Amino acid sequence: MANCVIGDPPVFSEEIVKWDKQTDADGQAMGQVIEQLLNNTVYNKQAAERAKSYVDVTFSAAGWIGETAPYTQSVAAEGLTEEDTPTPSFVDDGTDEDDSKDRQEAYGCITYFDSGDGTVTATCKYKKPESDCTVRLKGV
Repeated sequence: MANCVIGDPPVFSEEIVKWDKQTDADGQAMGQVIEQLLNNTVYNKQAAERAKSYVDVTFSAAGWIGETAPYTQSVAAEGLTEEDTPTPSFVDDGTDEDDSKDRQEAYGCITYFDSGDGTVTATCKYKKPESDCTVRLKGV
């Protein structure tokens, strides 16, 4: 029997043949089941590591596009793919209390994030942010 092949990226299988006492012993077929299980294990480990990773992106006050709402801004987000659905959170990187409040207010203006390959686009449906704000995207 050959070595099990781990896909790059590993392929997750939702349906795996169940073997029992009545199953005819077939080394090739059994090897395929073992390979599916191994790929599932590697896939799940990679997903767990990815869930812990993050990237910080900064939306600048001057970078918002649109004369009227909705306003949008796209920024680079290294490692982000179109399939990702990262969890955004505010990063308080203000220089003082007033700056932190302004940045948090700017974050509160963002109503939607859209993932792209290497970019994230934020949308503000109602109000254009007046300060820069940094957003942590977890799961990248």
